[in-house]
Amino acid sequence: PTFTHLASILNYPESGQNELVAYYKQTTDFVKWLQTKKRYSNIMITGHSLGGGIALITGAQTEIPAVAVSGPNMKISGGTFKPAVEVKNLKAFSFNV
Repeated sequence: PTFTHLASILNYPESGQNELVAYYKQTTDFVKWLQTKKRYSNIMITGHSLGGGIALITGAQTEIPAVAVSGPNMKISGGTFKPAVEVKNLKAFSFNV
């Protein structure tokens, strides 16, 4: 919990700027849109490095399988996203290689 709180504190001064480059919101919205279409029975997302982090966030927020290759640690920074990335969803829907 200490690192999670520290990440939130350190993120606060930049939170307004972070909204401008919050690419995970676009991918999460896109996956939600795909889910509403009910055209695809199996949606998965993957990415490498920063893209892996975006994949992990999107997977946890939309509850779809996500694979990251060398993605960042989401357990520490997960609370800084809106909505927050829950550890239980990371465990259930994500895999970081």
